[in-house]
Amino acid sequence: MHFLLYATNSEKMKAIGRRGISPITTTVAMIGISIAIAIASAVWLEGVIQPFFRIEKLEMSRPYAVYYGSNGSWTIRTTIMNKGTCDTRLVSIALNGVACDSSGAFTTRSKISSAPVQMIAMGQSVSFTIILKEGDVIGGKRLFSGTTVFLTFQTDSCNYPAVVDI
Repeated sequence: MHFLLYATNSEKMKAIGRRGISPITTTVAMIGISIAIAIASAVWLEGVIQPFFRIEKLEMSRPYAVYYGSNGSWTIRTTIMNKGTCDTRLVSIALNGVACDSSGAFTTRSKISSAPVQMIAMGQSVSFTIILKEGDVIGGKRLFSGTTVFLTFQTDSCNYPAVVDI
């Protein structure tokens, strides 16, 4: 009896004249759906993976010192360029392991000419001028001619050291 119902329904379908979707239409629809799913997956995957590919890379020009005998001070100059794939926040600058305070001072007489904490945008360069007074003690070292000063630029994730002879 079940077979008879099936046969009857099949005959009714033929009698009505319904046809299925053509193979070309089906193929085009499947390709369109596949492309839509691929695009949606790519957008989602980019959002998930992108934070893992943020690279911090700062390049520092070789710092150099110039002595001004008239006022007994050295001026150290250097430039930092952000060559990474994201903006970088410079947290502090240290001389001989001693970080400057928020105003850029290492001692009452030795200081940085610009703000030590700042954002360095991707591709941007920032120049620093550090003024050191002869006789100041920074990190247990008295500053005089022939002294080696250890300069460190600290970001949120890394330290960038340099050495300067004054």
